[in-house]
Amino acid sequence: MLQKELAKRLKARYDTKMDGNGWMEVSSDGIPLCRIKYNGQFQMLCFLRAEYNGKTEFLYLPCEEKAIDKALSRLGAPTPDDVNISWEDICIESKKWTERFKEIAAEEGVYELNRLAVTVNSADMDLEKLWAVAEYGKAEDAKQLSRLAENLDCFTFIIGASNYEKVGIYVTENNADYSVNPSVEKFFDYKAFGKYIGDAYYGEFVDDGFIYNDTDTSLLDILYQDEPMTMGGM
Repeated sequence: MLQKELAKRLKARYDTKMDGNGWMEVSSDGIPLCRIKYNGQFQMLCFLRAEYNGKTEFLYLPCEEKAIDKALSRLGAPTPDDVNISWEDICIESKKWTERFKEIAAEEGVYELNRLAVTVNSADMDLEKLWAVAEYGKAEDAKQLSRLAENLDCFTFIIGASNYEKVGIYVTENNADYSVNPSVEKFFDYKAFGKYIGDAYYGEFVDDGFIYNDTDTSLLDILYQDEPMTMGGM
């Protein structure tokens, strides 16, 4: 990761100061542009190069949208679509997430990419679970990915569960409401119980395990908040 180079570029181009809580505040001519988590290293997801008509600006996502506005304005491009966006670096080790972020930047634009980066740029964000939930929910775009990320606790992800027996074993071992008395454990039908969990809570197998939702908030309510529902896939 280009941590030293990032710090050098920021301090050379903008006014920067630490707020005392591990955040670097970045401003230009007294106008706040963004706040970046910085404890010797940046806590950011994307480092992008924006180019138009021989001019170059750098974008550090996630950031406030006005920082993107100002960068694109300095380039003098008529619209954001006229700007060539290329990747300097991305702070995600997952190859599939790297490719997904690049697809969003290319197909939906830097603003939607930034909104998703704001949502997932959290120390406790489980990107492996989010990928599985996105597969389960057939997330269509960055907005739906963000909504799933914001409601990730609604879903249970059983990593590595490839059949209903493993689902049944996991639930009985991890959910006190369904614990099995050791004295009858050898007689318990874990496969049938796993199938019940799948049927009762809309469970599905995904590439890396099994997902189900046992909350009162439905998948459709999460995906289509304040929007007419359409069908599609990730």
